[in-house]
Amino acid sequence: DDLGDGEDHLQNIVSDQFRRYGDRAVEIVRFCIVDLQGRKVSRLKSLEHYRFHMRLRARVAAKDVGVGVLIRTMRGMQVFGANSMEPMPTLVRDFGSGEELDIVIPFDANMGHGPYFASATVARVDGHKHDVQFDVLDFSVEQTDCHDESIANLNMSFGLSTQAPQVRARTGSAGR
Repeated sequence: DDLGDGEDHLQNIVSDQFRRYGDRAVEIVRFCIVDLQGRKVSRLKSLEHYRFHMRLRARVAAKDVGVGVLIRTMRGMQVFGANSMEPMPTLVRDFGSGEELDIVIPFDANMGHGPYFASATVARVDGHKHDVQFDVLDFSVEQTDCHDESIANLNMSFGLSTQAPQVRARTGSAGR
């Protein structure tokens, strides 16, 4: 596979903001973005489909484990964050010692152009953190056809209309 042999994401950290904590009972040994063909990418096209790929390895047996991802801008603004434990557990499982598991998290890159960081978390349902890697993944979204000054891409386009705008009647006490 094009994803390498494992802990490659930790050796190619571009972010000087990278921090890691947790008891590492279950570790994140791979975290990357792949395209629909399964190739590892760091430059995304806005509105295209991608997947976060996360490989977990249990150093000891662990129960009720879930994962999460957080995306932030270069200035630290949170763009999006989600986890498999809230509001309802969608992917929570137990691990045996030595077990490895690949997690695939599909997403649409509905982001404006520019640089971003992704953080990855593996934790128990009760909130206990096994491995949290802040800003471990550095990626960018390419310039779009439309000039944008935001973190979201609403896929907006501009056009002319030949119809007159509809005027809505105001309701209220002014006409009474």
